[in-house]
Amino acid sequence: MSLQVYILYKSLGREEYTSNAKVSHHQLIFRTSTDDFYCTELTNADGSYSSGTASLQQEFSGKGPRVKLTFETYEFYSGTIYYKSVGTTSKSLKEIKKYVKEHSSQDTIYDVFKNNCQHYVRSVIEDFLKLGYPAGLVKTASKPKDLEVLNQQAESSSENSSRSSQPVTARRSSPVITPRYSPGTTRRSSPVTTRRENKSIPYDIFRSEGGGCWGLPRDWKFNRLGS
Repeated sequence: MSLQVYILYKSLGREEYTSNAKVSHHQLIFRTSTDDFYCTELTNADGSYSSGTASLQQEFSGKGPRVKLTFETYEFYSGTIYYKSVGTTSKSLKEIKKYVKEHSSQDTIYDVFKNNCQHYVRSVIEDFLKLGYPAGLVKTASKPKDLEVLNQQAESSSENSSRSSQPVTARRSSPVITPRYSPGTTRRSSPVTTRRENKSIPYDIFRSEGGGCWGLPRDWKFNRLGS
């Protein structure tokens, strides 16, 4: 029996889905032929890590509590479902459960840069299911039964035929125009940021209303100096 596989994009700290595939909690969903749904995701195993208890080094490292990987039946939130279809797998629910239990990220330390929910979902898709990570736009569905199945072979052949059918046209090169420098009219193109603000940590993740992301406790937030 084959299973249909999807990625769902959950809003940070809210019981709803979002179209933002980058700043969101990723859940990997498996759908049976009888329309039963199962989910594996990276969650928080340590509720003791709360705001005010983390050192400055921990806050700026992006590290959080211990990771707990789960695999269980899934109940959808109300409202529009934002998702991407991954494909189908011949793996059984028993095999998936065993893989999740023995996954290398189980009971490790959460790291926003190296060990978050998105890393976990990708590893399951590519390393275990041996499927391609989905590209393209996020799709929507009003009900779970409306989730579409990805036909990877059909999409690949369609994309290739679309490329081959496009006529090749020569492009006329444009002359390079160098703007005249005028000190009196020079403006700064971007606002000045402090060294601390220039960190690559995604602040939206930690400052999201209602809590954290990817297994972080709901009251754990990132605090910048002076904020």
